[in-house]
Amino acid sequence: MKKINQYTRYGTVALALFQAYGLAVSLRRAISPTIRPLFPRGLRDHSVGGTMFLMRLGEQITARGVGNGISLIISSASWRKSRPTRAVSLGSPARSARR
Repeated sequence: MKKINQYTRYGTVALALFQAYGLAVSLRRAISPTIRPLFPRGLRDHSVGGTMFLMRLGEQITARGVGNGISLIISSASWRKSRPTRAVSLGSPARSARR
């Protein structure tokens, strides 16, 4: 089981590197080709670092018996993402009723 977890970590870091490279290339084309030369390196380092942090946090949540850590992180992120939309849609009828 430890070997599978190790391969999963390496695969996650490789995928994060690939995604960061693609994001840097597309942002460079969208913004400006004269963007600072260290921009792709900084974007890569922060993306991979954030991925590694979330992966470690998920492992710690799982190890402490709270639940499946990565699934909890993903579901809480999707809930936080949709929350402002739900708040606006819930607030719209109240605003129109006051007028």
